[in-house]
Amino acid sequence: MEKFFSENSINAVDSDGRNLMFHAIRHKKLGLVSNLIERGINFDSPDNLGWYPLHYAVQQSTPDIVKALISANADINATDGHGNNVLWRAVFESKGSGEIIKLLLLNGANPNIKNNYGISALDLAKSISNYDILQFFSP
Repeated sequence: MEKFFSENSINAVDSDGRNLMFHAIRHKKLGLVSNLIERGINFDSPDNLGWYPLHYAVQQSTPDIVKALISANADINATDGHGNNVLWRAVFESKGSGEIIKLLLLNGANPNIKNNYGISALDLAKSISNYDILQFFSP
């Protein structure tokens, strides 16, 4: 790894606009994610689709990586190219599990940010009528 970093910029991106952080998340490599954070990788820049690393961590259902990114001050309300924030993505990808939703809400994710189509994470949770998910949005 040291050789790679000595020969390449830590923030170099591929043709999809993704740096090493995106690939570490896709392969669910928490140790590498932590190492990249320590080395100062940019984790608050979107790829060509407008997705941020935190969107991918949520999509991959990796709570430990989500926690690591939040602890490193990743933008918890980052929105993708369709205006979907990270919490919206968590609701969409929840498959009945609310662990990541709860984690995002406890760390200040805004459930009322509307996407480009006027649908917030809270609206989405209500529309899927899943009690396991809706309970995390109750006061």
